[in-house]
Amino acid sequence: MIKAAVIGLGWRGQTILRNLSNSTTIRPVLCVDPLDSARTAASAFGVETSPHFEDALTHPDVQAVILCTPQERHADQIAAAARSGRHVFCEKPLCTTSADAEVAIAAVRKAGVQLGIGHERRFEPAVIEMRQRFAAGEFGNPLMLEGNFSQDKFLKLPDDNWRLSNTANPVGPLSAPDPPSSTHS
Repeated sequence: MIKAAVIGLGWRGQTILRNLSNSTTIRPVLCVDPLDSARTAASAFGVETSPHFEDALTHPDVQAVILCTPQERHADQIAAAARSGRHVFCEKPLCTTSADAEVAIAAVRKAGVQLGIGHERRFEPAVIEMRQRFAAGEFGNPLMLEGNFSQDKFLKLPDDNWRLSNTANPVGPLSAPDPPSSTHS
């Protein structure tokens, strides 16, 4: 049984916590979020809570961290978790720059811990088919790929939500899990 800390209790973090509540593989033992209301909701699952990320890195039972935080924090959080000997599962996107991704990957390699990245779209039938068709050379040598996400998920967010920030979330809807509902997911 892997004992993990769920970091960030917005929509995605709460979903992961709920889904792991019956897992026989991963057991959340700590949930971290700066908001009292998020920690109160998580404590209903019988897990310890904290407002500080660093507590997950010093908690004696935490073997891995599950990052459900804004991507601008991912590189630093991955590197810190790796230095503390914790494995990392990071929700998409890994980082917003290739330099940050290289720092994060170098940290996990140096520490000898595992890094997993959550991006459920890679399992969608249309994405699988497109990858197969590209691999088979059906489209020749691709020079550019453009994607279009037609959805209205961001229209209900408050103006100060980090997902609407060009600096905190330069990839826009590509980072949206499903219906984001908080400023700290």
